[in-house]
Amino acid sequence: MDKTEGCNPLPIDFTNQSSTISSDSSSYFWDFNDGSYSQEENPEHTFYNTDRTHDSIIDITLKATSKNRCNDDTTKSITVYHRPKANFD
Repeated sequence: MDKTEGCNPLPIDFTNQSSTISSDSSSYFWDFNDGSYSQEENPEHTFYNTDRTHDSIIDITLKATSKNRCNDDTTKSITVYHRPKANFD
């Protein structure tokens, strides 16, 4: 991940560092925990937080499966900061 926290909207480039060899027909499944998924090896995704008072902590999971159907997964968290609400009298 090129970042783990930031303001809304938060675009992130993911770099797959799984130990499987790309040429062995491995498959990847990214769950962005916002209803979006990807099977790209190195996806990009934008996260949103429309709340005006609370930051969003989002867990992202990558599942890697080898051509022999062995698999492993890992999960990391990001934080999307809430949007400020400007106000004055």
